[in-house]
Amino acid sequence: ARCRKCSDIFRSGKNHPQYIHGLAHSRFNIIWKNMLSRCNNVKNHSYARYGDKGIKVEWNSFQVFKQDMYDLYIAHVRDFGKKNTTIDRINTMGNYSKKNCRWATLIQQARNHSNNHYITFNDKTMCLAAWAEKLNISYHLLRQHIHRDKWSIEKCFTYKK
Repeated sequence: ARCRKCSDIFRSGKNHPQYIHGLAHSRFNIIWKNMLSRCNNVKNHSYARYGDKGIKVEWNSFQVFKQDMYDLYIAHVRDFGKKNTTIDRINTMGNYSKKNCRWATLIQQARNHSNNHYITFNDKTMCLAAWAEKLNISYHLLRQHIHRDKWSIEKCFTYKK
């Protein structure tokens, strides 16, 4: 038989190079393929935010990616579940690499977007959503006090009803 995708000749699916690592249809492999597509495929809907900005995947093969990240992936899945385990670049303008990637929950990843509003108060910097959670106040109310009401950060963070 011949593989339609890569034209390799193989006797059975398990002998095909794509299946050798045993993770061909796993979420881990899908994350790998999506990373490559965002950075390399101009037809990918996310290419403008990744490949077009020069962001690259520094792992030169799936096997190296697996060697660097799989054990950490399994540990994260154990703690947070598959659906709540995503790959996250620590520096959002940096490449996908062992030094710049971690496994994160959906909330952690959302709070690491480059378009978040970050605030520093008492030498601690967090996004607005994290501050709202820490202060036990609605995100929308905190945003309103800062932007519409023009309250100082100190007043927003120390105001008691």
